[in-house]
Amino acid sequence: MIQAPETQLSVQVLRRNRLALVRSLGGLGLGPTFLLLGLGLQGESSFDGLLTLSGAALTIVSPSLALFVLLTNPHPVLVPATLRVSARGVVLDGRLALPRTRVRAGFLIPARQGVIVRIERRLGAALELLVADHEQGRDLLRALDLDSSQTTASFRLRSLGLGLRALRLGALAAFAVCAGALLGALTLDAPAALPFAIALLALVLLASVVILSVPARAMVGTDGVLVSWFWRERFIAHADLVRASVTYQRVPGVLLTLESGRTLLLPTRLGWNHEQVVRETRMLSERIEVGLSEARASGFTHDEERLARGKRPLPDWIRHLRALGAGADADHRTAPIAADRLWRLVEDTTTAPDIRVAAAVALSCSGGDARHRLRRVANATAAPHLHAAFSAVSEAETEAEAEADAALLKALSTLTPRLR
Repeated sequence: MIQAPETQLSVQVLRRNRLALVRSLGGLGLGPTFLLLGLGLQGESSFDGLLTLSGAALTIVSPSLALFVLLTNPHPVLVPATLRVSARGVVLDGRLALPRTRVRAGFLIPARQGVIVRIERRLGAALELLVADHEQGRDLLRALDLDSSQTTASFRLRSLGLGLRALRLGALAAFAVCAGALLGALTLDAPAALPFAIALLALVLLASVVILSVPARAMVGTDGVLVSWFWRERFIAHADLVRASVTYQRVPGVLLTLESGRTLLLPTRLGWNHEQVVRETRMLSERIEVGLSEARASGFTHDEERLARGKRPLPDWIRHLRALGAGADADHRTAPIAADRLWRLVEDTTTAPDIRVAAAVALSCSGGDARHRLRRVANATAAPHLHAAFSAVSEAETEAEAEADAALLKALSTLTPRLR
C-alpha cells in the first residue's frame, strides 16, 4: 500500500468546557447539604421546609444536568494546536491523539468561525477540530482516507415515516376509524364487539409506534445516496437529484428534491439539544452537496464505444477490456486508451455504470497502485451493485482466464442489466 504524504495544519481543538462541568456538579454538593440542614432544623426554623425542598430538588436535578453537560459539551473551549497526519494517525503538538486504527469516520460541519472537522473514533468521544475553510477540512479528511471521494459516509436517521405525509394521514385515519368503532361498541351497548374494537385500536397504535420509531440509514457516496428503511433500499443517483436543502420545519432533516419533482425528507436523529440536531443536519447536507457539486462539475470526454459490451459474451468482454488496458489491441490505426482517461471515466459518477466498471477492468491490468485506487473507488460507492462490481474488479486475478473469474463474472452480470 502506498502511503500518502504527511499533512500538517494549524488548527483549533474543541476541548471540553471544564468550568461548565464543574458548575453543573455544584448541585451534587449543595443538594445533600441543604437537605440535611432542612431535616435537622425541622420544626425549629421557618426555613426548614424551603431548605428541604431546595436540597431535594438540587439532589435530583444536578446529576441530570451534569450528564447533559457531559454529553453536549456546551460552549467548548478552542485550544490552538499544530496538527500532523502521518502513517500512525492524527498527531497534535507532537503527541499521538488518534491512531489510524481507531478512526471510524470523518465529517465536515460548516460553522461561523470556519469549518469543524469531526473525526469519529471506534471507541470514545469524537475529535473535533476547527479549520479555516472547507478546502482545509477536505485536505485533512483526504489525508485520513475519509474524504467524500475516497469512502462512503453512513448516517443514522429517524424514521422516514415522519416525512411521508400520506403515511401520517393514513395512520390518523386508521386511528380515527378504530376509535369510532370502540366508541360505537360502548354507546350501542355491544359487549361482544368491544374486545375486537380494543384489539384493533391497540394494533393500530402499535403499528404506528413501530413505523414512526424504526430508524433509517443513509449511505452517501460519490455516485448518490442509498437510503435503507425496514427491508427496503432506495438508491438516488446524483443525476436524479436537483438539490439537497436543510429544513427545520416540523421535522428537522435534509430535503432531497428529485428531477421528477418529488421530494424525500431524510429526518436527522434527535440530539440532546437543538445545536446537536443542527450539526447532524449540516453534516448530512454538506456530504450530499459535495458529491452533487462534483458530479455536476465533471465534464470529461469518453471512450464509451470502445469500452461498451455490445453483443459480446461476458468472458469475451472481460478479455477485450483487459486487452484495452494492456494496449494489446493498439495498432497504427487504433490508439490505446490512456490511463488518465480511464481513471476519469471510473471516477466520473455521471458516466453510465457499466462503462465505469469497464474502465476499471481495463485499469486493473495497468499495475502500480491501480488496485489500491480501485478499492478506494469501491469504498466511496453507495450503489450496492456498483460497489460489488468495483470490489470484484479490484480483487480479480488478471492472469486468470476470464471464464474462471467467477466473482467478476457474477458482479458484471448483475450490474449490466440493472444499472445500464
